[in-house]
Amino acid sequence: LKLISSIILGFGQHLPWDLGPCGAGPRYVWREQVYGRDRLVSLRDCPGCNRAMAADGQDQHEESIKVCCRFRPQNQLEKEQSGKICVTVPDDGSSVYVPSSDMSFVYDRVFGVEATQKEVYDYAAKPIINAVLRGFNGTVFAYGQTSSGKTFTMEGPDIEDEVYMGVIPRMVFSIFDGIYHADDYIEFLVKVSIVEIYNERIRDLLDP
Repeated sequence: LKLISSIILGFGQHLPWDLGPCGAGPRYVWREQVYGRDRLVSLRDCPGCNRAMAADGQDQHEESIKVCCRFRPQNQLEKEQSGKICVTVPDDGSSVYVPSSDMSFVYDRVFGVEATQKEVYDYAAKPIINAVLRGFNGTVFAYGQTSSGKTFTMEGPDIEDEVYMGVIPRMVFSIFDGIYHADDYIEFLVKVSIVEIYNERIRDLLDP
């Protein structure tokens, strides 16, 4: 569809209510006719906006899919039992070396045990929140075995502590801060749902 968008650029037009980076139309959507039908696409599909963002030093793909690996700090029990860290994170910050198997794995970004919650959030989640506030869909999820650090990363040991709060409370603060500082004519609708998926069953935790 992006290829079609570039080819039939002459059939595209910006919606009138807000100028985008290219100065020809809105910041959020671009309308074009594909086989006689209107189609709304993001500014990333508008060549003019893409060129304008690139010229301004913005990365229009900053919220693209990223896969990160995070190693949580040792917990109290692991420290008491003199647990040893069994992986090495090279200085490049994008790979993991496992000495026991002599294997390396590459990611977009690797966060070692010394990485702060803020560092993880700023790289892995904040660009997605910025995109959501511009009208795009965004998803952040953690995957890993039991005790690997999913809850530590996503919630944190204390959701009210500015240092130790995880991704979710930081996202909430960022969303409402973005709404508060947004232009007055932009309307936001915020909905919250919390579900548990266990043994292939979905349970609504807000309305069990």
